[in-house]
Amino acid sequence: MTASSTTRIALKEDIQSFFLDIYGKDKFELICKRLSVPPPTTIRVNTLKTTPEKLCDQLREVSKKQARQRGVSLEELEKLKIYVHPEIKDVIQLDILGPFDRQTQGLPIACVDSFCGEAVFRGADVYAAGVIALETSAAVQKLVQVWMDPFGAMTRGSTQLDTTGLVYVGNGLLLQNRKQIFHSGTCEGLAIQMVEPVYFAPSLCNLLSCGVGILQNLPCVVVGHVMAPKPGQKILDLCASPGGKTTHLATLMNNQGTLVALDRNRKKVQAIQRLCEEWGTSIVHAYVVDATKFRSYIQDVTLSQDDCFSKRPPFLRESFDSVLVDPPCSAFGLRPKFSYSLGVEDLRGFSRFQKIFLLAAILLLKPGGYLVYSTCTLDPLENEENISYCLEHFPVELVEPPLRIGGKGMCFGNLTKSDCEKLARFDIIENDTCGFFCAKLRKTNTFR
Repeated sequence: MTASSTTRIALKEDIQSFFLDIYGKDKFELICKRLSVPPPTTIRVNTLKTTPEKLCDQLREVSKKQARQRGVSLEELEKLKIYVHPEIKDVIQLDILGPFDRQTQGLPIACVDSFCGEAVFRGADVYAAGVIALETSAAVQKLVQVWMDPFGAMTRGSTQLDTTGLVYVGNGLLLQNRKQIFHSGTCEGLAIQMVEPVYFAPSLCNLLSCGVGILQNLPCVVVGHVMAPKPGQKILDLCASPGGKTTHLATLMNNQGTLVALDRNRKKVQAIQRLCEEWGTSIVHAYVVDATKFRSYIQDVTLSQDDCFSKRPPFLRESFDSVLVDPPCSAFGLRPKFSYSLGVEDLRGFSRFQKIFLLAAILLLKPGGYLVYSTCTLDPLENEENISYCLEHFPVELVEPPLRIGGKGMCFGNLTKSDCEKLARFDIIENDTCGFFCAKLRKTNTFR
């Protein structure tokens, strides 16, 4: 018997109706199918440490070696393309191979959670914490067929598994037994080495661990180029975790100037600091700040002299040259995804929540400065509607992005056709990326 992974994302009825009205039946069906397929792997190169061409050569060697170890034939291996992106010169793209049909007959079943299964589709192995269930016939150093539970319905530690409703992710070599995985009290370490995945994408942790590059979805890299910060400027990343965009901005600034990064979670801020150290940038100042509580970290004073700038909270009003707002969102655009638990009211809640970040950004941005807003969702309530709100309530105007990748925005809210042409929307059909949205605004006057 062979198995492959062909499925579509499962949605609540209200969210399905909402997006059907927006996209139409045919396009929405394509979006749902595409959401369950991993996008090409993209690596942003740390140009402070290496060149895209040099890292490309290293990636080819690593990828070919791993492909042979993961059941990819020589014929398929020839299809593996690794290249510097033609328009974004600090990005390397690896086109994922698959889906492959794999032999599963007679193999014991292992089940992993959705987070783990989605990571396997992007090239990861299975760690013990991600294993939900394992049949008793499974033996260490023998193959198991690995399935993902996209709905969280499986009971942890189950021994008899029915694959109905599960998603197949490939075959792997079992490295830990049931006692080690479920009863050791530690539940850590590599549990299953994926030797026959449904999709082949190389695991690049070892190569990238020295800070020469970082795995980052293509639209996330576009954000940095849309902001286009200059060396010596004062930049604010209002919702900085996990730090990928922060380090990109610092790189584009050639490690010159001041870049303030905020997040409300202390551990996440510490992770940003570690990433910046690994990346080799010294201009990032990361602080534990809840950006929605702006009255606690913004001084009600407007700058009169440039040398009064404060790089630590509380910050002076209208003191930053540019502000990035990449707030928490509904994430209806991340790939691969097989289930989505949010409803339409959740989308509306995110949209309201994001407006607080936008207000904080406007208060901190200099007149003439730029605000870049981005999300990883296809939801127009969180995207175009929020931009429409900004245009109506703040002294801002839309700016044509300096880098045009992705489609144009939707005519949603009170946006004009001219407004929509200045927005960047990645809807995953025309662009084989995660779903994403990006807009650039210029502050035209002071705001009190």
